[in-house]
Amino acid sequence: MNKMNEFKPIIMLASKVFEKFTNEFLWGPQETVYFASEVTKMHLNGGTDSRILIISVGSIYVFRARSFSKNELAARFNLVDVQKLSYIEPNIVTWVIKDPNAKSAQLTLQTDHALYIARLILHLNRICNYSFSDDIKVESSPPNALVIPRISTRPPSALQTRIIQIAHKLDQRFPLEMLKQIADWDNRPQATLRLTSTFNCGAAANSIAWGIGMDPDVKCLILDSFAPAQLQNVLQILFEHSKSLLRLSLDNYKDPPSENFNLPAPLTTKIFELAFKNCHAGIIFSVLNGMNNFSGRIKILTISRTKLSGENFRYLFDLLNRLPCFMGLNNLKFEEGAADNLVIDDLPRFLPMIKVSSFSIMKTTQDIATLVSSIFPFTSSISMLYLTMSKLCERVKNDLALPDCLTYLDISRSQVIKASFSLFLKTILTKERENLITFNFSDLAYPTNSTEPLVSCFSNIENAQSIIGEFIFAGNSLLPEQTATLLTFLRSQKSLLYLNLSRCFKERIDESLKLLADFVIDTKLEGLELSSAPNAPLKEHMTTFLKLLIGKAKLRTLVIDKSGMSDNGLLILKQYVEADTKLTSLNCDGASPTSLETFKQAYSAFTKVDRVQFPKADIMKLGGKVQMPPGLSSKLPLLNLAARITEYQNKGAGSSTNDTSPMDALVDFMGQMTNAITGKSPIQSNNDEIVEIFKKSITTSTVHIKQEDDSQSDPLMALLNLSGASNDANSNL
Repeated sequence: MNKMNEFKPIIMLASKVFEKFTNEFLWGPQETVYFASEVTKMHLNGGTDSRILIISVGSIYVFRARSFSKNELAARFNLVDVQKLSYIEPNIVTWVIKDPNAKSAQLTLQTDHALYIARLILHLNRICNYSFSDDIKVESSPPNALVIPRISTRPPSALQTRIIQIAHKLDQRFPLEMLKQIADWDNRPQATLRLTSTFNCGAAANSIAWGIGMDPDVKCLILDSFAPAQLQNVLQILFEHSKSLLRLSLDNYKDPPSENFNLPAPLTTKIFELAFKNCHAGIIFSVLNGMNNFSGRIKILTISRTKLSGENFRYLFDLLNRLPCFMGLNNLKFEEGAADNLVIDDLPRFLPMIKVSSFSIMKTTQDIATLVSSIFPFTSSISMLYLTMSKLCERVKNDLALPDCLTYLDISRSQVIKASFSLFLKTILTKERENLITFNFSDLAYPTNSTEPLVSCFSNIENAQSIIGEFIFAGNSLLPEQTATLLTFLRSQKSLLYLNLSRCFKERIDESLKLLADFVIDTKLEGLELSSAPNAPLKEHMTTFLKLLIGKAKLRTLVIDKSGMSDNGLLILKQYVEADTKLTSLNCDGASPTSLETFKQAYSAFTKVDRVQFPKADIMKLGGKVQMPPGLSSKLPLLNLAARITEYQNKGAGSSTNDTSPMDALVDFMGQMTNAITGKSPIQSNNDEIVEIFKKSITTSTVHIKQEDDSQSDPLMALLNLSGASNDANSNL
């Protein structure tokens, strides 16, 4: 029993009498009434009195039945704290409910609707507490007439019902029409709920907070200037009573608080992430200071759009180092200008104190060169560093080295000066390190008047160490010449496992993709991400690219979503998947197929892959109702970036990207040597390297070589400088 439509309202009062009661005592038409009738109250001494009983979605009202003009509210019972309900057939119902002072109040009534009343009260209570254990004592004669309802799924309008009931319990009346602002969420719950300043509930903000804190579906709560005058009480209730809340964000509280906060929380609290966005610094520090008795552990702290002063930062770092609730902090973020006034010289002093593993300074006026110079030498814990949407205009020091603990560096969407970026690359790439690192250089911006593309910075890095596990260069436009330059550099990264060149190819696409295909085949890359921009799918270019890989590449992960390659592309991808015995992860959603049969045929082949992205976009394009091959919906999702980085740490810098057998390695090298000799490999420097290895590998012996006509020189002889030279005819090779 979990639907209120099973309780058809019983209204047995005259319409004018009923209207008078509802207008005078109820809170509005949103407070639905399910029962209204005269009943008999039974006293302990055996006497009886007539009463009028009204049960709404929010409360139980008991009136003394006087004259029409003198009706008097005798008692009101909340529906939240029901302790006991009993029913005696045919017409006796008794309940025990805690009053606002936590004292038990009892009432026994005699009415032909006794069983309906008992069931209704139980059900309304369970809507409020449906996710919690049953702690109501039920007595029934006969035994099975009254039982606690089992609500297995979320009841309709559960949050609104709970808020109305709690507001009645606390006697905090507010305009119930305000609940319309959460009605959509209540009907289709999502993990995140936002409350704004337009939710005008006055002192009832406490009831709102309590109702939300009890809701099992609210995982992330955003308070966007909601009830600023009640913020201390709202936060206190959320911290003390929330059962499922994980993340809390305070947005747009621009005025300083009028009181000090005290925000204790039990060990059972699940809140682990706290964020402040565009808040007055006084709000931030009032909250943080008030968490002295917060027994939980905050793991993620974000401050954005609030420019903290240098003194603010010193105090903040002191709090993070001193308060027990921040002992487990592992992710600290300063975003959208929050760190603009950070005194850089303070970082070397405070970073060793806060052992965070992820550190973000994003969209700041501070230069990346200055930041890394104050972070790299002084951290032993930061593994993921985000400096996105910033600028790299200054020059780093030549002795700067990546810290051993760092596994991910992100400067994506930053503005860079070519000379500074070039020096930055040379500095960090030419020093040895034990662990592999992931670089995210996506969507870099540089002056439009630059005559040389940014990718040329990769062309002159001497003694580059093989330290890159994953390289993300998405969104940077690459012509074939620039693609060749970048791939030449990446060939020096023998440990490279994963490459992301999504949204890079816009002109002369097939030429660039041919170079990329050769790279994938030659290097035995494990993971390739080549997603298309939504407004620029690769279409037939992706199909051509896949054809080049069939039977030659052995990728473990292939991500080519939003390709728009249609039916023919899916069939070619099917051939590739069938030929690739190592493929374990695939995402090709957004292929835009037109044939349902082709779509099913392709995904039937894809079931051999361990991890497959479910093709939601393509299913929608095909009409939304597609019977997928058995087992596809239960496929694991693809590993995210953090999971991949964790895997990379099992392989040290300079290690091979494959666990290839010696025989496979020999056969592969022979293939590369053949391509080099015949001139089929596109990278000349790689050809020269292979030929030099070949020369050194030949056992020394006397070989007599017959002089041949220059016009018919063997390519092998030409590369080894043997043909056409008489004085070398009798050389010892």
